[in-house]
Amino acid sequence: MHRSQAFRRGLMMAIAIAVAVGAALVQFRVIEMGRESGSDRSQEFLDSARARQTPAVQGPLSGFSVGILVGHNRSATAEVQDVGAVCESNGQVTHTELQANQGVADIVIPRLEELGARVTRLYESDDRLNSLSVNLALSLHADSCIDATGYKAASLPASLTLEKEQVFITCLRHWYEHHTGLPWHAYSITDDMTHYHMHAKVAGNTPSVILEMGFMGGDQELLYEHPEVIADGIVDSIRCFLTPTDMPPLPEPPS
Repeated sequence: MHRSQAFRRGLMMAIAIAVAVGAALVQFRVIEMGRESGSDRSQEFLDSARARQTPAVQGPLSGFSVGILVGHNRSATAEVQDVGAVCESNGQVTHTELQANQGVADIVIPRLEELGARVTRLYESDDRLNSLSVNLALSLHADSCIDATGYKAASLPASLTLEKEQVFITCLRHWYEHHTGLPWHAYSITDDMTHYHMHAKVAGNTPSVILEMGFMGGDQELLYEHPEVIADGIVDSIRCFLTPTDMPPLPEPPS
């Protein structure tokens, strides 16, 4: 009888130990699964962040970043905008510079994104301009409403990236002229262009150029009725600058 009781006590102890060990193993596995689940969620978050930073379309401009500033557009939420230069007829405003700048930017930005570039739409009062680091910062403008024709571009004379900016302007001289047929209007480049505020705000390694796309008077039809032609010239100029080996040769522009 004594042996039977001892056996039963031993058996009960063994069962209790087995149950305790089993519970511990289950708890350990639950903790591990929680860690794995947390790790999976963390990885999903990182993958999601990477997806947001990577263009949905892979193309010839994948890996490049471009900032497009819409000239005279103060901010995305500004109640009152600076319309820039204007054209008038019988005392009524018929065209504004802001309209031209926005119209072209609305075509250029998605086209660059379709080519794989990461594009940031910028505004005149944009805090993101401060130390902006991109492969090219380009501000789009239109010139005054006078009976003249032509385009021009400028950068900061003392720029740390002056050589790159000159390369981009050379691309404009080829491709922008090729698409638009507009002449280079160098003698009307002003201090307002060479000392444009964006040039001083972006990071030192960011090429910064302001482009006057044409005159609102003499080039009005092109600016307002055919902005896609201007966009073609801008996009191909950017491609020429960022991926020069992908572009076919064009004749040298006139001096």
